[in-house]
Amino acid sequence: LWPWRLLHCGQSRRRRGFLPGVPERGCARLERVRAFVWMASTFYQRVLPEPPCISFLGQEGRRVFEEALAAGGMECFFPLVAQFRTQDEPAFCGLTTLVVALNALQVDPGAVWKGIWRWFHESMLSCCKENALVEKEGINLDEFVCLASCNGLVAETRRATKDGD
Repeated sequence: LWPWRLLHCGQSRRRRGFLPGVPERGCARLERVRAFVWMASTFYQRVLPEPPCISFLGQEGRRVFEEALAAGGMECFFPLVAQFRTQDEPAFCGLTTLVVALNALQVDPGAVWKGIWRWFHESMLSCCKENALVEKEGINLDEFVCLASCNGLVAETRRATKDGD
């Protein structure tokens, strides 16, 4: 049920004989306008800017992957892709990246995620910053390194200098 189907010209569903997916006569145009406004304010599979990005799904992306695989430079890909997960919150990109890395490196969290499973999840990474705050602000590089360090990785921050060293 699409969100705009819940808003029907101020009438209740019961009075109108609401049928999902069937536009009502007086409201069909209004619903199309609401649908357009809602869709225009959201994102679905944004297109990568080419260049500089290369789509992993395109011919060039596949060619680059095959070349790297043949050259032996893709061995780290398989443990990472086996742990791939989509972030639960928009601001959790740093936490989710760290979860993928920790699980791919087979670091034991020493705590149960669910049931009997010891597995890293974003909710378990709060030693440097509370998850509620991360959900609002995200994390910076120093906080990422702090979280990595307190969860069993050896991590340090290295920043580039203006002269490139």
